[in-house]
Formats: sequence, structure tokens, C-alpha cells
Amino acid sequence: MSENTCVTIFFFFMAIAGPAWALEFKSGKSKSTYLPLPVNTQTPVYWYYTGWPAGFFGLVSGVGWVIESRPVAMIGVFGGLLLAIVFLTWKPDWLKPDWLLWLEANYDAATLRFMYYQARNDEAAWVERAETQAGLEAWAKEMEGLYQAWLRQRYD
Repeated sequence: MSENTCVTIFFFFMAIAGPAWALEFKSGKSKSTYLPLPVNTQTPVYWYYTGWPAGFFGLVSGVGWVIESRPVAMIGVFGGLLLAIVFLTWKPDWLKPDWLLWLEANYDAATLRFMYYQARNDEAAWVERAETQAGLEAWAKEMEGLYQAWLRQRYD
């Protein structure tokens, strides 16, 4: 297999795999992968936001490679990089799963960090309870109560 064929296969693989990865995240099925750490560090979950930019990179760069147009390929490379930076900074709501949007709409950031921390401690139980919207709501209420009790204990 020639170098050109391998590069073309890579580009078009990215064009398919990137958006597929982003759509899998948007579906909300793999809840445990979205639990960020309770500290202000970048965690692997944010890489889900790079699926669409990776698809753009793969498609445009692949087309540029196939038609042997270096400017088109460079637009794909730098356009994909720019989109990735924008999506990693902005984290658009249309890329987030519905259950996460519900949590963000109903709870403040401090409560969410506490919830994420508790879910990380018992991830299997959290995933099981969060399978349905009713289970997620019950878990969120329980976590909010625990957080309020923790705050009272800490500051009283």
C-alpha cells in the first residue's frame, strides 16, 4: 500500500470516526465517561467536543489530499484545529447529552461538582440509578441534600 493510500484512508477514517464519537457522546448512553473530576483541571471528557472538528479535518484534508491541492488540505488541518479550540473553550450545548443539560439547568456549579465527586466514588451505582430520568432526578435530589448537609456541617 502506498503512502498516499494510507494517508487518504487516515483522513477519511477521521471524517467518519470523529462525528460518530461525538454522536455517541450526545446520545448520553455512556454516562460515566462524562463525570469530570471535582477540581478545575481539564479531563478526558472534554475531548468528546473534538469529534466534529476531527470530522471536518478528515473530510476537508482528505479531499485536499485526493485532489492534490495543498491549500485545501491546509484549510482542513488549520480549520479543524481552530474548530477544536473553539469547541474545547465554548463547549456548545447542542453537543451535550440531554441528561447533562437537565443537571446544568437545575443545579449550580458547586452542587454539580459535589455530584460529580460522589458519582465518581460509586460510579457503577450512579450509572445504574441514572439510567432513567426519574432515577437521575431522585439521585440529584439525594445529592443536593447531602451537599446541603455537608455545607451546614462545614460552616456551622
